Amino acid sequence: MKATFLLSSLKLSGGVNVVFELANGLLSRGHEITLATPKSLHHDTAALNPKIKILQGSVIPGKSNDLFRNLKVVTELNRLLPPADILIATHTPTTVFTKIDGKNVYKGKPVWLLMDYPGMFQGQPYNLFLLNHALKWHDKTIAISRYLQEWAKRKRPSADVSLLRI
Repeated sequence: MKATFLLSSLKLSGGVNVVFELANGLLSRGHEITLATPKSLHHDTAALNPKIKILQGSVIPGKSNDLFRNLKVVTELNRLLPPADILIATHTPTTVFTKIDGKNVYKGKPVWLLMDYPGMFQGQPYNLFLLNHALKWHDKTIAISRYLQEWAKRKRPSADVSLLRI
């Protein structure tokens, strides 16, 4: 299986550590793994197996209301993404990439690794919009906690939401 994880950046955080652990585990099971991210000023990939391919754009994302810059980021990453079996959004802002790629250019089955919650995006209407609508853009959602799984099922009862098991 070929899997591409979409990340907002490679700056170490709890979510990036989860993605690295999943990517390393999938690679050890014989899968081909790619990580794709916009240009990031911070990246620490020491915990990542060097056989995992990293694609990084050249445009640094702007604030969520900087639509012109962020459209450039989306366009650039769309061109960089290789065809894969699954395309995994890992942070709510990356769900827009699976929406675009899953509908316009088939680059993988759209899957959302749900790690975010509404309180993370207070005062960020764009990201709250994505969080509240992205469930319908993905064939499958994998939540990292029971709380997020239950939140997603309440938000969209018809969504295919599983609990992550490592």
